[in-house]
Amino acid sequence: MRFGVFYFILLLTLLFAAGCEKKYHEHQPPTGEGSLVLDNRTSSDINLYLDGKYTNRVYAMDYRVIDLTPGAYRLVLEQRRGTKYFGTDIDVLEDRLTILDIYDDGWQKYEVITTIRKPK
Repeated sequence: MRFGVFYFILLLTLLFAAGCEKKYHEHQPPTGEGSLVLDNRTSSDINLYLDGKYTNRVYAMDYRVIDLTPGAYRLVLEQRRGTKYFGTDIDVLEDRLTILDIYDDGWQKYEVITTIRKPK
């Protein structure tokens, strides 16, 4: 009987995990624009600044898609109610997704992996 309960819980976990796929890869930027995708894989909320101005917030373990005109932007990520940060220049290309996967990297910084690709 114990094994039956174990397999039932395992099955429910697998079914739940299969439905948790992130949908940003399906996002189509508007004509003439590109999209910035921030995939926050940390346990804290992150404030987003573009060219020195507060733009948006990305909640913990969530993602946000922002449509932008193509060009270069100065990006700063700041931990909400914390000390972590990350700053860099990014490129937004027409009809492309600029994806930033954000991870914790110690006490004061974020590690960010950037990928640019066509939407699916």
